[in-house]
Amino acid sequence: MQLNKRASLEISMQSIVIVVLALIILGLGLVLIRGLFKNNQNDIDEVTLQKISFPNTEIYVDKGTSTLLTIGIMNTQDKDLNYRMKFIAVSDPNGNLFGNPDALGIWFKYSQPTGPQGYVLRPGENDVRDIRLEMPTALGILAGTYSFRFEVTDLEAFGIDAIYAQKDFFVIVR
Repeated sequence: MQLNKRASLEISMQSIVIVVLALIILGLGLVLIRGLFKNNQNDIDEVTLQKISFPNTEIYVDKGTSTLLTIGIMNTQDKDLNYRMKFIAVSDPNGNLFGNPDALGIWFKYSQPTGPQGYVLRPGENDVRDIRLEMPTALGILAGTYSFRFEVTDLEAFGIDAIYAQKDFFVIVR
């Protein structure tokens, strides 16, 4: 009985090709997965280093409706942060300085601590605050883009350093 050496050589060549292809596909898969996790880690690190996490820089709202904004504040200092939040109107849809600062109390509804200490955040901790943006149907409110600044004020600092963090954003009224 004589063995067919050609068939046995053919099987071993196919096995080598399959193993090589499997290693190439495995290597490509590992490179792809590593790249995905590396990009996600960079995004996580970037968000973690931010003092304020704001939902969006453009907020769309129709007259007579409201929307909920969830804002995150992180204490990146090595001491307690005693803070307050405030909104500052910058300009109206015509590009003029905002003419009615009292409207901020009507548009943005959020709780503020009653004591002089403000909210307290320990080092490395974060806080999430919900703010309701209500758009009244008053005649004086123009459709268009309003520019605002959200500020977190450090109550323990003095002078220009009192602003702990700030974020500019737009409210687009439809």
